Amino acid sequence: MFGIDGLEDTNHIYRRGTVFSVVIKNAKAFIQAGGRAQWDFIVFKHNEHQVEKARKLSKELGFETFQIKRTSRFYKVLWEKDPALEYTSEKLGKYPIYNSKGQKIGYLELPENRYYRNNSLKILKDLIKEFGSLDKYFDKVPINCKTKRNPGIFISAGGLVYPCCWVYDQSNYGILYGVTDPIELGVENILREIGGSCQISAKERSIKDIVEGEFFKRIEESWNLPTLVKGRLKVCARVCGARLDMHAKEHEKQFEGKMLDPWA
Repeated sequence: MFGIDGLEDTNHIYRRGTVFSVVIKNAKAFIQAGGRAQWDFIVFKHNEHQVEKARKLSKELGFETFQIKRTSRFYKVLWEKDPALEYTSEKLGKYPIYNSKGQKIGYLELPENRYYRNNSLKILKDLIKEFGSLDKYFDKVPINCKTKRNPGIFISAGGLVYPCCWVYDQSNYGILYGVTDPIELGVENILREIGGSCQISAKERSIKDIVEGEFFKRIEESWNLPTLVKGRLKVCARVCGARLDMHAKEHEKQFEGKMLDPWA
């Protein structure tokens, strides 16, 4: 799966530090060697005009599948105060883009074409109306873990092993953003209690030992805790709660070929 969110003049806006020609060169080498390639295209305001051009290019290059992804990240105002998000009058927000010098050079924003927008917003608002808040919904919703259904792991750039990318992301809230809310720091709290990130480092332990170890066990045990305050992991209830799968709603209903991963 190649995450290519635009063409030569736009891909680097979100995929910071990438060089489009190098990405395409690597994709071509993979395909020519017999690899089954999928092009995932996250649609933003700055690249929505290039979706069909990218789809055409994917076919020319031999990609098996081209898939647009409708991100739900702009709805985070409804379930958390994201430190990276600047809120607008629409109460949805936009994300600043910074260069290597820390200078703000633009924003990630919702696409203007509503076809490219994630359609979870109405369901989220209905859940708030039913439960009073999304946190109260997260307290009660049964958790149906995607990684349990489709076994896999996520390995960070530093060699740390997580059950999925969402748990990895949540584990960095305190470090990256200075978040202090204990509910938002649930994954970090587990890591601290079991002895630190060294316990899930593939540089120090086998992947088998990590997957069968305390970290993965504690995450699964948290699903049966009664509330977020009592230790139920908010990230698990949000991503894998049985009432709503925002990430499944990211995917284009019609696509070319067979999707390689149903919940990537």
